[in-house]
Amino acid sequence: MSFDRPEGLWLLALAVPILAFHFYRGRIRRLPVPTLLFWEQILVEEERISALRRLRHYASLLLNLLALSVLTSAVSEPRVRGLTRDPVRLALVVDTSPPMLAREPDGRSRLDRAREEARTWLDSCDGAALYDGQGLVEPFTDEIERVRRSLGELRVRPRSRAEEIVSDLRRTRPDLRVVFLAGGAPTPNRGWTEGVCVQAGEERFPTVRLRAARFGAEPVEERIVLRWNGEVLAERSIRGEAETVFEFGVDPSRHPGRRLELGGVLEAAFASPDAFPLDDVATFVVPPSAPPPVIVFHAGKPDPVLSSALEALASRGWIGERILVSLSRFDRVRSAIGEGTAVILDRCAPPEAPSGGSWLQLGAASGAELVRPVVTDWDRSGPLFDGVELTSLAVQRARLVRGGRPLIETASGPIATVERRAGLVFVALGFSADLAESDFALRAAFPLFLRNWFEWIRRGATRAFPTQASFGDAIVPEAEWLREGAYRVVGAQGESAHPVRGGEPIVPLWPGAVRISAEGREEFVAVNFFDSDSSDLARSTAPASDPAPLPRPWFRRIPYAVLAAAIVLALLLLEWFLYHRGWI
Repeated sequence: MSFDRPEGLWLLALAVPILAFHFYRGRIRRLPVPTLLFWEQILVEEERISALRRLRHYASLLLNLLALSVLTSAVSEPRVRGLTRDPVRLALVVDTSPPMLAREPDGRSRLDRAREEARTWLDSCDGAALYDGQGLVEPFTDEIERVRRSLGELRVRPRSRAEEIVSDLRRTRPDLRVVFLAGGAPTPNRGWTEGVCVQAGEERFPTVRLRAARFGAEPVEERIVLRWNGEVLAERSIRGEAETVFEFGVDPSRHPGRRLELGGVLEAAFASPDAFPLDDVATFVVPPSAPPPVIVFHAGKPDPVLSSALEALASRGWIGERILVSLSRFDRVRSAIGEGTAVILDRCAPPEAPSGGSWLQLGAASGAELVRPVVTDWDRSGPLFDGVELTSLAVQRARLVRGGRPLIETASGPIATVERRAGLVFVALGFSADLAESDFALRAAFPLFLRNWFEWIRRGATRAFPTQASFGDAIVPEAEWLREGAYRVVGAQGESAHPVRGGEPIVPLWPGAVRISAEGREEFVAVNFFDSDSSDLARSTAPASDPAPLPRPWFRRIPYAVLAAAIVLALLLLEWFLYHRGWI
């Protein structure tokens, strides 16, 4: 015999006071009696009592000692070979990687099957701990129902380190039997593994490029369905080889009436989903391809250099409608300024700070005037100065610009800045107020800079988040938008709130078009793509684990402490019954 908790044997020490109280008869008192005749008769009767009847005097003692023994066994948990079985203590590790959502031939997902197998193990164990692909979910406990509830709440995670957790448990917890529930039978699969929406060089419209992979099956003809903002746009066919490249140009002229030039959400999906449908749909947030309309505010007379540059850009299709308006009419025109509108401030400042849209201020006058400032640095890697050469620029006059991130710096401070947050981009140039006398305006760099600015805002300079993200990657705001508060995320799996403290990132939990909103503004992000290991279900294997033991009998499912308390109560009731019947 052995004991799981030998410290509980100290309860047997309570037998000492039980024995002492039982044999203690109290102090003998001497009393005078008139005769001893009756007492002599009683003594004769006592001598005639059999040894069996004398046991009645010890029945109460035996019942109390038996109750104490039952209580001690409930605490010390004895183990007797041949009579009791070794306790089954488990560490259940359930893989929660995306492939666990693959459907088995019976229609159940791999995660559902793993849950069912885990419940079988729980029916046979005395205690368990639960882990998912990220780590500990439920610490070791003998409350099996608690583990069952946590098992039912398991969800698929973007990343899984289940195999690493299994190795660590087998090394550090030899007292637990580790059961790994993962994978399934190899299943043929195909899906998108890579994709991008690009608009390179002088292309007027973006192109979606996708790469499809096929695992564990013969090539077949595949039909691709393209949806624009949820409605079918077109259908294409591809040959499902081991790797296939698919391209689609988002050209509004080929799909009249669908308003592709305004931008939207494009989905490319296989017409017939397979056992793992998550990688069968690729989503893209396509920026608008239409040239932005331009509103120019001036103090009284438009600058001829700026007008010539805008006319040249309009002739090449880089900008759309142009509106020239005096700053005095700012309040009337302000309602027409949308997120896709380009606003140029010609040698003037807005009456109030803008809260959204794309703004370019020429001739900003927010600081001291500089004469012949020398350019010491500029944002060479940014989109505004792509192809613009400033090394030989000899600025005659400029003003320092306060606020925002420096774009062009001199020894005295920045003469060009950009302020960017969600929904707003404000570029301020502190060159000479008279553009006709500005070296920057007279050079070829000025129209090139303007073209870069229009292209930058058209492709989403006012966005807070990138348009594309891989499944499981942390989505980080590109511009400082919300530092404290919460983002609300709406996707295919419902709605959730993500608190933000110090600008911490948002982690998407499901692929597709995810809508992120905060403070009255909404952004769409396309969450897509799994690596080849996640998509290749043919590499998955059935879990290599021993079969679950037989379920515990009904009395083993009742906690022994409850049984012990019931037995002790029954013994005390028996003692009370025997006492009132006069048997003890």
